Amino acid sequence: VFIGVKQKRFTDMDVSKREQRPLLFLLCSVMGIIYLIGLHIFHAPFVLFVVTWGILLGIIAVSIINRKIKASMHVATMTAILLTVSFGYGGYFYLLLLLLPLLAWARLKTKRHTLSEVIAGGVIGSVLSLSVYGAYIAVKLLLHK
Repeated sequence: VFIGVKQKRFTDMDVSKREQRPLLFLLCSVMGIIYLIGLHIFHAPFVLFVVTWGILLGIIAVSIINRKIKASMHVATMTAILLTVSFGYGGYFYLLLLLLPLLAWARLKTKRHTLSEVIAGGVIGSVLSLSVYGAYIAVKLLLHK
């Protein structure tokens, strides 16, 4: 993003303009694929593969959704991450979810998004996280891992 702003490919660090986001999504996908290759080379734990595939599928979903509506990707990403961590570790980690209203408020206060865009981001992040978690449980049961 720093290089993209410097080269004038992105107008700001938030990549606020929707028409500039496909490049960002493409770069994130390439980095994710490189990461997957690294996971394979180093025989990483199964859960890392699932989460990484979830992130890549999330990028694809967000890039499709982003063509229709302007949802808060900050809220979507944090919702997906915090829900995944909470499901994975439980206990006090659920308290991290209290950060979501703070992030939503910040996006509204800085006038980067409307309330409906922030809510849409939260819904997108929740659906992605629940989908990946459900897929993880299903694959784990099928493979007996």
